[in-house]
Amino acid sequence: MKAIHILYSLSLILVCSCTGRYSTATQENLFYFAQVEEALNNKETNLEDFNNSINEIHQRLANSMDRESIYIYQRLLAEMYMGYEADSALAYIDKNLQRAEELKRTDWIAESLILRSQTYNTSGMIDESREALDKVKELPMGQDIKLKYLMEELTYWRYYAIQFNLPSPYPMITAYADSIVQLVPDPSSPYYNYAKSYQIAGTSELKEWQPELMRFADSMDEKNPWYKYITECTALTAWANGDIDNRLKYFALSLISKIQQVDRHVPYLADLGSIAREMGELTYAARFYNATLRIQADHPEYVYNGDGALARSVMQFHEMVEDRLEQQNARNQMLNYLLTLFIVLAIILLIVTMLELKKVRSLHQELKQSNEQLKASEANLRQSNEQLKAKEQQLTETNTELTEANYIKEEYIGQLFATCSDYIDKMDALKKNINRKLKAGQYAEAIKQTAATSQRENEYLQELWTEFDKVFLRLYPDFIQQFNTLLREEEQISIKPEGRLNTDLRIYALIRLGIDSSVKISKMLGVSVQTVYNARTKMRSKAISANEDFDLSVKQLKPAITKA
Repeated sequence: MKAIHILYSLSLILVCSCTGRYSTATQENLFYFAQVEEALNNKETNLEDFNNSINEIHQRLANSMDRESIYIYQRLLAEMYMGYEADSALAYIDKNLQRAEELKRTDWIAESLILRSQTYNTSGMIDESREALDKVKELPMGQDIKLKYLMEELTYWRYYAIQFNLPSPYPMITAYADSIVQLVPDPSSPYYNYAKSYQIAGTSELKEWQPELMRFADSMDEKNPWYKYITECTALTAWANGDIDNRLKYFALSLISKIQQVDRHVPYLADLGSIAREMGELTYAARFYNATLRIQADHPEYVYNGDGALARSVMQFHEMVEDRLEQQNARNQMLNYLLTLFIVLAIILLIVTMLELKKVRSLHQELKQSNEQLKASEANLRQSNEQLKAKEQQLTETNTELTEANYIKEEYIGQLFATCSDYIDKMDALKKNINRKLKAGQYAEAIKQTAATSQRENEYLQELWTEFDKVFLRLYPDFIQQFNTLLREEEQISIKPEGRLNTDLRIYALIRLGIDSSVKISKMLGVSVQTVYNARTKMRSKAISANEDFDLSVKQLKPAITKA
């Protein structure tokens, strides 16, 4: 069994090695490849934006009346058409040049000739570019025009060196770069940063300069006209320093800027394809090569092929694709062998797993039975615990009832003794009064006093029951409300405002105190037994529950244990 698992693990490792990635690109590399591809995919949107901008400038040009505004709008159109359609750019440049010559504006003449040279350079027509620059050289120039002239001379000699495959760094490029740096020694100027890279090309300073140039490029607004040139310059500097990742990044940023501006002069798109090819990202490489070849087919002036570098790069790409296919076929064959091995292993493992599952099912069944027994024991224990809790609750209630009963008895006995003592005192006072009259020989007064005794006894008895009502309602303040809950709603009783019980309520108050004999109740209340019996029968007929349960329900009414 252990040997099977080892063989399975080894096979899995072989599969992973056979299906591994060919690419060496990092996540950041892939991000910039994807950004360039997205820009290429949005060419229709970019073209629509470009045409809208052109139409807007045309509208402004048509509404312009002064010469300077017309010149500026035509120059702007020439700059926009420069990388998209050279003939249109040259047409607007020629218009501006003719107007400048008519007005004898040497600054406009020089600026228009520089734009003409730039357009020719972009189109690969370096002879025509040289002719335009030679004319500029003869004109007086302010610092702004001179900077543009020097930049175009640097650009011209760059394309010249590339076209004729001259060694780098080419002296003329270095010389013009040095002139620009001297003219604008400001590190915050794009002229300075662009020229500085060519001034120190081929020296040890270039590696130290690259971080400064990268910081400057990263700080620029993507809509800045210089952005595509500075990022391209940064990519070339990273290339010279052997920094592949930053070469890729800044070529990508420059190309994205140009593609969004519908600039067909994208010579480094093929180089980006070569970088993708070298990293093993053949899908991206094919996309970039195809885009370059389409531009070359439609507008060959914008794609320089010099010594056949593009053709060689594309051939290398095709060779790599063929090698990749051969390697993939070999891997597919290996995968087929491994798949067969996996099937055999899977069958063996399936059989072993089925046997193991059978054992697991048996153990699971035993565990289930044990669990059920445990649950039954737990249920019995829970039931016993609930019964114990019920007994404990019952004992607590009984104890509470005993406490209530003891308290009621103590309270009532004390009150009874006080009432009886008061009654005895009154009778003793009456007795002494009669004895005094008898000793004094006041027999008539004594007889008269004795005759009034019965009436006073009734008064004393009423006082006794009035006191009884107060004590009882103090011990049972909710007695009336509780008693009424035992009666139907229409038969419920309300007591007198002074808080005295009526005869019916007094009968059931005595029953609540445990005196349920009608004979005893009749003697205590001073009424006939029949009166008590009739009252109890009448009240039972008003009860909600069965008649025989009424007295028991009254006895179970709870007192309020509050010591007033």
